[in-house]
Amino acid sequence: MINKKFMGRAINRKEIIEFSLFILGVLGIIIFKISDNKKNKDIFSDQGYVVGTVEQYESGQAYVGWVPNSYQLTIRSPTITFTYKINKIQYSQNYASETFHVPVDGIKKGEKYIVVYNINKPKEARMLFDFPILDSTDFKKYVQEFKANPPNLEQLRKKKNEK
Repeated sequence: MINKKFMGRAINRKEIIEFSLFILGVLGIIIFKISDNKKNKDIFSDQGYVVGTVEQYESGQAYVGWVPNSYQLTIRSPTITFTYKINKIQYSQNYASETFHVPVDGIKKGEKYIVVYNINKPKEARMLFDFPILDSTDFKKYVQEFKANPPNLEQLRKKKNEK
């Protein structure tokens, strides 16, 4: 066992390992967040629009579980899986609300929404839940609206934070 002093306090090997794992975890979260932000910026940089269909939706949940000698709060973010077609090729995309806005509840399998994708990289896309598609006129109306005022990533982030 290694006993070193840090700020006048003796620390052992277990504490060093726990602290190292904590730092690695924080760095991992930061790296994934930077990657998600870059993907979102890429998607919104050269936009194309298509109708997407919700295939699977899991609402966010929070629950308390028992771990020996303590209780643990677990929070699970809402996740979405959807499909969309571009030039007769079907794509599937899934992500959680940490990546891009996914409502906490109210989404049902089979519902349709506008999907924004990068024209040069159609495999990456985001579903825009503020733009539901109830019939074919909705899609045409939104696309006309987007020609004058395309969805802006920063505006969508502000909307998410307001909800």
